[in-house]
Amino acid sequence: MKPIRATVALCLVFVAIILVAFVYSVVRTPVLTLAQLSEAGVFVFPEPRPLKPFALQTDGEAPFANEGFVGKWSFVFFGFTNCPGPCPTTMSVLGQADRQLEENAKAGEGRELWQDFQVFMVSVDPERDDFDRLGSFVRGFSERFVGLRGSRASVAQLSSQLGIGFGNVPAGVDGYEVEHSAQLVVIDPEGHYHAFIKPPHTVEQVTATYRALNAAY
Repeated sequence: MKPIRATVALCLVFVAIILVAFVYSVVRTPVLTLAQLSEAGVFVFPEPRPLKPFALQTDGEAPFANEGFVGKWSFVFFGFTNCPGPCPTTMSVLGQADRQLEENAKAGEGRELWQDFQVFMVSVDPERDDFDRLGSFVRGFSERFVGLRGSRASVAQLSSQLGIGFGNVPAGVDGYEVEHSAQLVVIDPEGHYHAFIKPPHTVEQVTATYRALNAAY
């Protein structure tokens, strides 16, 4: 009887392994190819581009330079707190992506995937976006998000390397708005310009991009 019981036990173990593998293959999030990313509006550079030195400050008034991007995947958006539409929309998408990654981590997808995802918004309106205003704005979308600011010249040190344009245009009586590029910039854990995501942005687009780039890195 013992050999029969052992055989049955081994069969049950084998069946359990097959079932677990099947369930995982069904529920796991698929990783997109570069071609699929391109179709989703994501451009990945054949060779990531090193960044020249720049100097900004976080919304907590701490110095922030190139090394601030090292060690994690950084999703960087250039915007401003008075922005009427694209900025809060994109930051909301990033906030939802952050929460989705957190929920997946709690479900067992891998906590490090969530922990290695960081988001920065660089203000293109430093005259009106002081530290408190910028910090309140970005943290309205996620407590983990960080605002970056500096003089226009300091911001341009970084934005010009990332293909981001911005400038003031007259609006109202003695007022102005800021026109700026709306793509999301992706910087890899080495601090290199790795990819950018064209608008309009979606949660699925952001999370799929992150998973694909992280898996291929």
